[in-house]
This record gives sequence, C-alpha cells and structure tokens, in this order.
Amino acid sequence: MLERLPDASQTFTAEITGDTDGFEHPTEDRLDLAVGAQVMMLNNDPWDRWVNGTLGRVTAIGRDREGPAIEVLLRDGRSEQVRPHTWDVTRPVAEGGSLTHQVLGTFTQLPMKLAWAITIHKSQGQTLDRVVVDLTGGTFANGQLYVALSRCTSLEGLVLRRDVLPRDLKSDPRIRRFLATGEDRASSLGEVYLAALMVGNVGDRYRPRPVEIGVVTADGDEATTIVNPTSDLFAARTEYGITTRDVQLAPVLTEAWAALSPLLAGRIPVGPRIDEQLGWIDFELKRNGVVERMPLGVDVPATGLTADERAALRAPTALERARAIRDLVERRRAGVAGTGADGSTTTLTAAADAGTPFPHLARGRGYLLSRSSGELGNPGPDGFVVGGNLSAQDDAAQVLAEVLEAAWARVVAHDQDVVDRLRDVETHFGVQVLPEGLEIAGPIDLTEILVPGARVCFTGEVVSATHGSVDRSEMEHLARQRGLTPVPNLTKTRTDVLVVAERGTQSNKSKNAARWDKPVLEAEEFLAWAHGAV
Repeated sequence: MLERLPDASQTFTAEITGDTDGFEHPTEDRLDLAVGAQVMMLNNDPWDRWVNGTLGRVTAIGRDREGPAIEVLLRDGRSEQVRPHTWDVTRPVAEGGSLTHQVLGTFTQLPMKLAWAITIHKSQGQTLDRVVVDLTGGTFANGQLYVALSRCTSLEGLVLRRDVLPRDLKSDPRIRRFLATGEDRASSLGEVYLAALMVGNVGDRYRPRPVEIGVVTADGDEATTIVNPTSDLFAARTEYGITTRDVQLAPVLTEAWAALSPLLAGRIPVGPRIDEQLGWIDFELKRNGVVERMPLGVDVPATGLTADERAALRAPTALERARAIRDLVERRRAGVAGTGADGSTTTLTAAADAGTPFPHLARGRGYLLSRSSGELGNPGPDGFVVGGNLSAQDDAAQVLAEVLEAAWARVVAHDQDVVDRLRDVETHFGVQVLPEGLEIAGPIDLTEILVPGARVCFTGEVVSATHGSVDRSEMEHLARQRGLTPVPNLTKTRTDVLVVAERGTQSNKSKNAARWDKPVLEAEEFLAWAHGAV
C-alpha cells in the first residue's frame, strides 16, 4: 500500500541507547513513511491529543532543528504534529524496601506504524465505520472473534474475507460462570461423572484431543468409547495402552459425542479440572464444524486426596477414571473425608449450586467403540454400538454401516487386519460397509525397497516388543549401518520409504506418504531387517 502512494517514502531511523536486548521494539527500527500513509499511534500523548491505537493519515513530512515533524490527520478531523517519542527500557530493582525501576536503555522513534491493517488484538477499543476482517488461520484467544466483529458500527460496513467457522468461537469459562450466576438450575436430571484421556499439546490454534471418553451417571448407567483424534497418538500407547489399531475404526469426536448424548442429556458434569476438559472437548467439536452448548461443570478438587484416590483418578482407561470420580464424590458426600499428604481435606459443592446441565435433548447420531484389547476391550463386532437421537424407524445396523463407511475412508493404512474386522461387522449385522471388489495389496518385500542409498524417514515414538524403546537417532544410526540414507522430513521427491512407530498412525507424515504412494514400514519390521532377522 505504501508503494502505491504518489509521493516517495522517507525512512526514519530509531535511536537506540544502552541495553535493549529482549525488549520488543514498539515500531520498526527503520520506519518508512510517505504522505497519504495510514498509520496508528503507539503511545498515549502527554497532552491527550491521541492514545495508543488512534488511527490517522500522514498529510505532511518535515524536519527542523528538533528533528522529524510529521503532520497526521486523525479520524476525528483534527490535524496534529507528531515528534519522536522515547521509550525507556527498565528493570525492577528493590531498594530500601521499595520497588524502583532502573533504566537500562532507550528506544526513540516516531510513535507510529503503518496501519492499513492491524491485528484484532490491537483493534480492541476501536470504533470503525468500515472493517474488512481476515480470519485466515483462525482465532486463537477467547473473545477474539467478538472483538473483531464488534469494531464495526454497522453490518453494511462489515466485510468478511472468509466465513466465520465454529472453530473461531472461543469463550472463557470463567466469564460464562459469572454470566450464569442466578440462572435457574433446578431442571437437571442429576450428575454425570466424566473423564477424557487426551493426546497432544496446547498451542495458539490447537489443543489436546480426546482419545477416549468415559461417562458414568448417578443412576449407574455407564459408557465408554475410543475416539479417533485424526492425528498422531503421541504417548497414548505408553500412558494409556491405546494403539493405532484401537483408533483406526473409532468414531471421531462428533460421532462419539452424539452417541453419548442420551447419557449426558440434562445432567451436570462432574470431574477434576472439569471446565478444562469440557473446553478441550468443545474445541475439538468446533474444529470438526459442530457447535454444542457446553455446560459448566462441578470441579473435584485435587487437594485432600489420599494416595489410593489419586491413583484411581490416574487409571489408564477413561471409564475407570469416571468410576473413580463417582466413588470419590459419594464418599465425600457421605462424610468420609480424605486427607492429603499436606493434611488438607476435600469438600465438594453440590452440583445444583455450581454447575449447569447438558442440553436435555440428544442431538445427532453416531457410534461408540470399545478398546480392542484389555479388560474393557471387545475386539468383535459387538464392540461397535450405535447411539444418539434414533427413532423407532431407524435401522441401527444400517446407521452403523453408514458411519463405518466414513471411518473406512479415514483409515490411513488399508491392510488386511482392518478389512477382516469390517468383514466381521458385515457378517454379524448383515450390512455392507466395504466397497465391492475390494482388494488389499500384499505385504511389502523389504529387500526391494531397503536397498543401498534408499532415503528413509522415521516418525513416532518406537516401543519395540523385542528391542524396547528406540529413539530416532538410534533408528537413523541403524539405517546408516545398513547403507541407507536417513532424511529428517518426508517429501514427495526426496524420500523413498517412511518408517512409522505403529502401522496406521495418522501423523502428517503418514498421511502424506499415503497421498504420495510411498511405502510405509512398521518400526518392528525395520528393526528386524536392520538386525538381520529378515
């Protein structure tokens, strides 16, 4: 935009003194301006002519003995002369029992920056007649979408570069709790004890994703399901015993949540850090395009728990954790106080006083899938359960066939094991899930692809039944010993083979390997070959 202006731009260089390392400069060290440039003021003027965030347009650029002098026409019609401003870089120092700030350096520059576009955060407090909102990449802070849209004084002046998506809607549960004060909460059907096992990390635009959910109602009903996070499983295998085989045909959260909704309907959720868990579930639902009204939960405090209670709440399955929450709540409300290592005790608030219920009506339909192994596992067709808002006219078997067709389409590694599992479902329920004439490619001949010079990429945390934990550097060392060339990233033209920790992983590397038709080996296969067993 600056280059489109008729007048040539001029450069103004900041004066920096002292130590400013680690100090984020409020504007550019070399600031380019031209007559006609739209700018934002970056300080609160001592004479109250503008504040940090005021917008204006440069009408003249001059210099005198005191330095640069920029004429800026502000949005309210006033024209003001702007001179360089000095920001002090300080650090707190305690002297004589009081806190002072020691100046370490200074940054002097014109207190403005180009502002044809500004961040949503910087726009807070602005009132604008015309706004173009660019939500590319999504929002990442609570209330950010509200700030963006509410800058504009009319819908006629508001332009969206893309539609608002469910994942853009983020709210702070503390504010929701405040707004819910005084709400009528007498309509709940009781409590539901909720536990979710998560994988992944927290970032600006991503959150941990549920990989298993367990619910237990105060009436004794209970359900659990594996959830397909459609991502890498991170440490789920070592922390929870959940493998890629478990999640291959599992429902995504939108399908699982719909199937669980009859158990949740009208009930107040209870659990440790319950608002955080519900927030992550809400984030994942919205990421998949679904907006559900999330209740406010009743938190089970982490203090005052015995060692056995803490261990139960860290059980490796979600259903065991949900049962532990129920048992803990019942003991506390029966007057059986627990005492933690620090001597603290746990008290629980009545649900009707602290929480709000899930919506009373079940919405959508989906399915649940238990683990394929372990005490709670059901590897057979009966491990699939259809649920949600089903009528008497719905054919549950056909509903299952439809959702499993979608699940099959999500499978990254179409191998014989997953085909056999779906064939069992087809036989058991009398439905068709797999495409007609489906054929699965046979096993890969390692001697044909692991040839000298082959470029091999590794992904995932390898825990081998034979060799134990093997980190990536060890895998790459073995590859070099056998004449292969390890590469750090999977690319279409510079990678020949991908080695994954578990077959069926949904990491981005695995998805790209499937897209580019790259051979994929399981770590166990590679290790057997590298050690001469193949």
